[in-house]
Amino acid sequence: MLKIGILSGSKLAVPSIAFLLQNGIALEIVLPDRDNEDQAELEHHLIQFGLPYQRWKKKQVNQQLASWSLSAQLNYIWVLTFPYIINEETLKYLSVPIFNFHFAPLPKYRGAQPVFWMIKNLEKEGGIAIHELTKEIDAGPIHHFEPYIIKAQETFGSYMQNISQLNIQAIDRFLPQLLQSKEKHPIEIQKEDSSNYFTKPDSFDVRINWENMTAVQIEALCRACNPWNRGAMTTLEGKLVRIIEVEIHKELNQAKAKPGSIVLKKNVNRFFVSTSDSKYLELRVIATEEGIYGAERMMNALPHSDALFQ
Repeated sequence: MLKIGILSGSKLAVPSIAFLLQNGIALEIVLPDRDNEDQAELEHHLIQFGLPYQRWKKKQVNQQLASWSLSAQLNYIWVLTFPYIINEETLKYLSVPIFNFHFAPLPKYRGAQPVFWMIKNLEKEGGIAIHELTKEIDAGPIHHFEPYIIKAQETFGSYMQNISQLNIQAIDRFLPQLLQSKEKHPIEIQKEDSSNYFTKPDSFDVRINWENMTAVQIEALCRACNPWNRGAMTTLEGKLVRIIEVEIHKELNQAKAKPGSIVLKKNVNRFFVSTSDSKYLELRVIATEEGIYGAERMMNALPHSDALFQ
C-alpha cells in the first residue's frame, strides 16, 4: 500500500487529506508544535478522520525527519503549508522523495506568502507548483503545475480556499505521474534568470499610499489583505483604519480633490475617497479597533467631513 507522510500546519490541507484517504492511501501526519486557529481546525478534522498525528517543535523536524520516514515506512513525504524549513543536511539523508506543494507559479513567485504579492500585483493566473524540495527555497524541479485563473474580485482568502480545493485535482493528476519513472513524465527545471523571491509583507507593504497609488492599485491591495490583515492599512486623523472592501468609480460629478479626501453622499449613505489618478473609491467595509463597519456606521463615526486619509 502506498504510504505518504504529510507535513502541514493549516486547514488548507484538509481537502487533500480527505481525498487521499478516500483513495485508500495510508497517511502519517506531522504538525508544527504551535497553537493557532488555522491549525486547530486542521487538528479537529484529523480527529474526525480518525488520523493520529504528531506535533514537532522546530528543532525536531531536522532531527527526526529521516528516521521517521524509515520507521513509518513512507514512500513519499509531502509538504502542504508547513512553517519550518528543512535544511540541506536533512534532505541529504532522506531515503524517500520529498515534494512541496507551492500555491503559486514558480519560479516567478517564490517565498512564504506569494498569494499576497500576486493579488497586489494584479496577476491574472496563479496555480499550484508541485516541486522537489531542495536546499534553495522553492527552487526544486517542478513535477506538476495546476493552473488557476485569478478572478477580478479575488481576495487572499478566496484564492486560498479555491486553491485548496483545486489541489485535489492537482493530486489526482500528479499521483499517476509519481508512480512512473522520472523518464516517463516531464520534469521542469526552474530557470533562475526568471525567478523572483518575495518576502512576507511588512507594515509598509500593506499600507495605502494615497499620493502615489492609483484606484486600481489600492483596490487590489485591499483584496490582497483580506482577510489575513483585516484589510489595507491607512490612517484617519491619526487613527489606524483598515480598508477591507472598496469599489472603483471613475467620476462623481465632483471637483478634483486631494488624494485621500472624503466625499460623502449622505442621501444614499455612501462614502467615497479620492485617489491620485482622479478616481474615487467607494468604501464598503472598514475595520478599526472598535469593530468592522459598513458605510453608514463609517459616516457617523467621522470626526468631521473634511477629514483626510493618509
